[in-house]
Amino acid sequence: MQPQNRRLSSSYIHSINGQIPITSIAISPDSQTLISASNDGNIQLRNIATWKLLRTIDTKSNGYSQSRGVSCLIITPDGSKIISGTGDNSIKLWEFATGKLLHSFKDSDLFTPLKFALAADGQTLICGSAIFSAAGEVETVSLWNLTTRKLIRMLKYSDIGEVNSGAIAISPDSETFIVESAMGENLLLLDTASGKILGIFKISSNYSRSSRIVINPDGQILVRGSEQNFVNTLPSRIEVWHLTTGNLLYTITQENSDYVTALAISPDGNTLFSGGLDNTIKSWNLHTGELLNTFTGHQDRISSIAISPNGQILVSGSQDCTVKIWRI
Repeated sequence: MQPQNRRLSSSYIHSINGQIPITSIAISPDSQTLISASNDGNIQLRNIATWKLLRTIDTKSNGYSQSRGVSCLIITPDGSKIISGTGDNSIKLWEFATGKLLHSFKDSDLFTPLKFALAADGQTLICGSAIFSAAGEVETVSLWNLTTRKLIRMLKYSDIGEVNSGAIAISPDSETFIVESAMGENLLLLDTASGKILGIFKISSNYSRSSRIVINPDGQILVRGSEQNFVNTLPSRIEVWHLTTGNLLYTITQENSDYVTALAISPDGNTLFSGGLDNTIKSWNLHTGELLNTFTGHQDRISSIAISPNGQILVSGSQDCTVKIWRI
């Protein structure tokens, strides 16, 4: 945690202070409820207007026995369920209204969920994960049917090669999804129904592994936040790609941040938000790359950001153990 106090941006509304680093943030489809997860395995639901705590889902009381906390979470499009990746190496399905555990997804492989993407109809969950075996750690992608609660398929090395399981995004029509190759040299476009590779986007020779990727609401633009390239001593950057042409539209260089830790796009598709190791959140004109605003106040790196579906509120979670709410 950084010792200095940072001035709060003028758009700051409220801070929820805790004792445990925040790992993931989500907002309900009606823009009324904030869901946050932390390293202690707790998921908290709060009214976004009053900040009142509605309920806490204690994953430790549902068979959780390790100390790695909740690694990722997402809410279904109808707002009825929360999906979490937890430290006991499983995906868990929770009832939003009660916090009841509905199902724990397990497969024969022991894996740690790292990143989720969910189809627009709420039926197919894509999970990027790390699988541990006698041969070592391998990152992979699995697809799950949330209705039958069964594994659809596991995409392994023989299917798509080595992947960066923390860099996954699904198209708005849910027909395709994108995952990055392990070292960040390619972006793979895959068919959701079959898992087959439909296309490959080549990253430049000065590539570095990305930390996050997101797709804008019309499905035409992909944004990639890269880590610092220590081999070529290049700073981290944000890359904006056109998915139809496969062309790199522009790049934003992050001079003062080792890498981008969080990305989100506004519901109208006009504004990009990025969080980084410099403890700030920045907003950008997605069409031009112009810096619009910098949100300051966190004391440690940003771990997750989310935009309310009504486009009015930005929520950020940080390693400084706080959740902050901003007006945008």
